[in-house]
Amino acid sequence: MNTFQPDDVIADVFAGVGPFALPAAKKGCAVLANDLNPESYKYLIMNIKDNKVSKIPIASTLRKRHLPLGGRPCARIMRGRT
Repeated sequence: MNTFQPDDVIADVFAGVGPFALPAAKKGCAVLANDLNPESYKYLIMNIKDNKVSKIPIASTLRKRHLPLGGRPCARIMRGRT
């Protein structure tokens, strides 16, 4: 997380409730937070609002190989769960 720069694009492919995605977004990164679990997604959305993340991450439950990053190259791909 310390190496993230504000203009980085981050893909958190197992975002859960956002323990990595939210701090990255608060740092100014463009974040795609994806989790297939609908309950995790629900709490991720709540955490985005509760933590007043000004640069809102893109949250999704996509099951696709290609995630919508707006054509920008991804600086980091994180896997929140092991």
